[in-house]
Amino acid sequence: MRIVFVLAGLIAVLVFAAACGDDDGGPDATPVETQKFFDCTEAFPGSAPDASAFPAEVTDGSGRSVAIEAAPLAIASLSAGHTEILYA
Repeated sequence: MRIVFVLAGLIAVLVFAAACGDDDGGPDATPVETQKFFDCTEAFPGSAPDASAFPAEVTDGSGRSVAIEAAPLAIASLSAGHTEILYA
């Protein structure tokens, strides 16, 4: 039984040593172009809301009508998942 533990420990040490090895990324490696991610601090070149579509009347699933007088300037997100969808 002791040999099993010694063998398992030896295998674990060898796997750890192999993971810590060099990846051969010497000076002859070619540089890789990285992707530029969306920066939330930069201004986004979006479009202004279309004011000609207002006032608008919207009906929900229950049949209630709501009149929106002017274009919204801000929105409120009720969950983190909805916020992620807005940023997508």
